[in-house]
Amino acid sequence: MEFDVIEQSLREHMNKGRFEHTLSVAAMAEKISSQIGYDLYKAKMAALLHDCAKCYSAEENIKLCESHNVTISQVEYENPHLLHAKAGAILAKEKYGVTDGEILHAIEVHTTGVPNMTILDKIVFASDFLDPSRKTAEKYKYILDKVTPDLNLCVYEIIKAKIDYLKGKSAVIDETSLLAFDYYKQYCKETSNDGNIRFS
Repeated sequence: MEFDVIEQSLREHMNKGRFEHTLSVAAMAEKISSQIGYDLYKAKMAALLHDCAKCYSAEENIKLCESHNVTISQVEYENPHLLHAKAGAILAKEKYGVTDGEILHAIEVHTTGVPNMTILDKIVFASDFLDPSRKTAEKYKYILDKVTPDLNLCVYEIIKAKIDYLKGKSAVIDETSLLAFDYYKQYCKETSNDGNIRFS
């Protein structure tokens, strides 16, 4: 399906703010991809569709995942807004005709992250968080400087920021995010003056 057709469909099903966020994330994904020499088509397609299930209700996303035998964790049942990523991967395939497994996976994991993400996973994950149209964008602008030279460090910083935010609200943290955080800690190692390894 062509980009303009997808954009029109999303425009019709999303509210104004969500649609503008989607276009902004797609632009960010293209920017990062061009800087690192990654496939612009894949990046834009995954970014455009990353929130395609966001306009569906929690009940609809749960039903969609259950009908496709997608595993739903207890945290996801209790916080069904997290399921829009998994449901989005299903919609991307069934409604928008995406068959590329890498694109579908990037959509599926863009909210929580996972250990050992693909380059496309990282691009969409970072683009979604660093979307300049978000109110928090300026606060996390320092992460943007780490995108091109080190996607892994960028992912670590984003997961850390998300976990810190949820801890501050005393909210439940998805286990997948914790696993991703533990995995990406290896990319933020620094050596202190006493020679010991510490984490930033």
